[in-house]
Amino acid sequence: MKSRNPLTPAELEHIRGADGLRSVRTVAAELGRARSTVKCAADRMGVYLPPDENRPWTRAEDARLLVLLETGTVEQVAAQMPGRTTLAITGRLRVLGVSAYQGKLTLCELARRCGVCRHTVTRHARALGIVARSKRVDGRGLRASEAARVVRRLLAPPPQSTLGTTARRLRSVLAELEADAV
Repeated sequence: MKSRNPLTPAELEHIRGADGLRSVRTVAAELGRARSTVKCAADRMGVYLPPDENRPWTRAEDARLLVLLETGTVEQVAAQMPGRTTLAITGRLRVLGVSAYQGKLTLCELARRCGVCRHTVTRHARALGIVARSKRVDGRGLRASEAARVVRRLLAPPPQSTLGTTARRLRSVLAELEADAV
């Protein structure tokens, strides 16, 4: 099967010259080609191009990550750190013991503190317009005031039921969040 846009002899030579030195991702970016195209050509020629995944973090990258995180979100940091995904960055922050949400609560953390399911918290946050319906919300951080609104909504008694212990727990969480919001 013929390729629609075959690699030129110069591109093939470029791939040969990268044998064991540069990753598939790097060579593909240099040539402006898809990674799969470069990987297949390298395999056909017997050229080894190491994968880019799981590259160890250096101290310099750790320092740069922490500096960039002070001024932006994880997504903004990922845009300024080529070769690192948002997942890699949040994983590294976890290893370093640093919160990616800078004083914000995640929906999972709020659910854990309230003793309810994460989906319950997400449903109430969406109903309040804090979280958009179409967006993935697993790691979204909530400001203390937003979290307090969600907890107040959770406190509103459902029709024909009593909350008992859950209400006391939610009231204590609400008091903590309101204190944080001030």
